[in-house]
Amino acid sequence: MDKMVKGGPIISPKTAQILRYAGLFVPVVLVAYGILMEFDVINAPHTFSLTNLIVISFWWLYVSILQFIKPAKSKFDSALRIVAYHLLTGAYLIFISGMASPFVACWLLLMIVSYIAYSIRGVELSTLFFVFVTAADIIIWNGTSRAFITYDMTVLVVILMIGFITVSISRSQEVSKTALHHSKAKEQFQRERVLTIINNMTDAVISTDVHGKVRIYNAASLSLLDTNEDLKGKDINQVLPVIDQSHNGLNILSELKHSKTVVKRDDLNYVYGDG
Repeated sequence: MDKMVKGGPIISPKTAQILRYAGLFVPVVLVAYGILMEFDVINAPHTFSLTNLIVISFWWLYVSILQFIKPAKSKFDSALRIVAYHLLTGAYLIFISGMASPFVACWLLLMIVSYIAYSIRGVELSTLFFVFVTAADIIIWNGTSRAFITYDMTVLVVILMIGFITVSISRSQEVSKTALHHSKAKEQFQRERVLTIINNMTDAVISTDVHGKVRIYNAASLSLLDTNEDLKGKDINQVLPVIDQSHNGLNILSELKHSKTVVKRDDLNYVYGDG
């Protein structure tokens, strides 16, 4: 069963679980990446402090494990965790990996989570903070290098463009799902109205699908057929075996398929189960 997240779209429990696992394992991968840079296994784009790596790693692991073990119970709690992820990711990009890291794409995940939690307003805030992180990276490390500025601005444009496309697709699917829910609710309402009308009729009514399977019937039809069995899903020829005056069986489904108007016949006899 789907659930509505305040301010965002309808997400399934499966999607929520995937996000929880992502919030746990992505920070672990980023911490491992930072450790590899510290030991020169991977070339770092700039020098960074081991203290910064330890502090960011500690808090990142703490927040990721906390959100996995104890999911947010309130809007305030959810907001604090989203802000913490933004701050830690921003600090990681500025002081550890740099914008040249492939993990800058993780910001897309932050935009998606922000959208789920706070709809478009969440995406806007996430976007503004990413702009701030990009500006801080340029100022702190090499504000006078044209190549550095060009690279960071390119990353900014690409990430935001992909993020907006992803959110737009999610919004369009959300609208489609909402319309589908409304359509199903309307269909169910109309079906219940039809059933109410049919059940209040004194004449026997039996409705089938295109395959001749009984879908709707009323109490009068049970009385006519002298049965208390559930007719739903049964073949109409089995439920209503009739013969003509020559004692030949009649295929009701075939007759229904060839009928273009209302047909009334008085030459048919119903065959009871006891003969």
